[in-house]
Amino acid sequence: MIKDILLALPTFRNRTDRGDDTLLKLLAKIQVSLSAEMSSSSKTLPSTLSLLDVAHLWVASSARPLTLFRYYFNSIVNDIYSFETQTQVAIISNIMKMLQIYLDNPTLHDTYAALKQATDRSLPLLKVRLS
Repeated sequence: MIKDILLALPTFRNRTDRGDDTLLKLLAKIQVSLSAEMSSSSKTLPSTLSLLDVAHLWVASSARPLTLFRYYFNSIVNDIYSFETQTQVAIISNIMKMLQIYLDNPTLHDTYAALKQATDRSLPLLKVRLS
């Protein structure tokens, strides 16, 4: 219900530089959460994953997805093996949601670069599920 209300607001209708700025602020909060959870030797990331869900909602409507996509690969994927399987699956699922945003919006200018990066980084993710 909250999602429907938020997405009806004018701010959520178009991808803009303002939407990207908001996403960057949200990613800063996500980084603080991720750092705190990782420093506590947590094998799950409940707060971080919740904030990432908000970021996905924001990207799906108001920001360019490449910023969030890069965040996954620069800040989370490298440590994926240190998390519980359920958290690994959640991370992989979120990355797949990002790919879906690209597939649903072929006019995004940075699609090729993001998909290439996903391809280059996909082997470690597949190893998680096969082991």
